[in-house]
Amino acid sequence: MESSSAPFEKQSFESIVSSLGFLSVPQLEEYKVAALSEARKLEDYLKENSLLTVEQLLKVKAAQLKIPIINVSELIIPRSVLAKFPEAVAVIVTTWLL
Repeated sequence: MESSSAPFEKQSFESIVSSLGFLSVPQLEEYKVAALSEARKLEDYLKENSLLTVEQLLKVKAAQLKIPIINVSELIIPRSVLAKFPEAVAVIVTTWLL
């Protein structure tokens, strides 16, 4: 019996960026070379040089992982629930999102 792993295959960062229309393939190739010359990951290079926004990077990651983006800022979360999380966790998550 043959199993299909297609739903679980992870698309490349670059293919998603270009398919979403954020950057063209030639632009990605140019930035990839620049990132490699600085020994940096392409994602970091694009973010740090303001070539992709945080929101665009989030959309790419969500597409890669095949998960929806949920804007928790639009949710009403009871204070009793928020109180269960240590402040350090909130700081780490906020820092990661920025």
